[in-house]
Amino acid sequence: MPKDAQVRKINKRGQRQDRAFVCTDQAFYNMDPKDGGSKCLRRIALHNIGRLYVNRLHTSCLLRVTNSYDYIFLADKTIVDAFACLVCRCARQASATSSPCQCRH
Repeated sequence: MPKDAQVRKINKRGQRQDRAFVCTDQAFYNMDPKDGGSKCLRRIALHNIGRLYVNRLHTSCLLRVTNSYDYIFLADKTIVDAFACLVCRCARQASATSSPCQCRH
């Protein structure tokens, strides 16, 4: 069952954009929350996630994507921690050889 969360994405011009992120066992989806979040703006397969970084306050997250541009998210601590752990857990299950992060929760 997919998990979703309202967060703010920082674009390349430093502007904040409301987004709904959904993570399944296969991919991460960047959804536009307008019109009920039915429009997918980007799909990232979990095996393309190179690294996942969370800041010390656990209020932002940097997603490094192999052969593509990165994503920066802002959200409250609960959402950032849950999202990071979910992505890490799904990535570990998808790849027996490597994981983009180590979740300590």
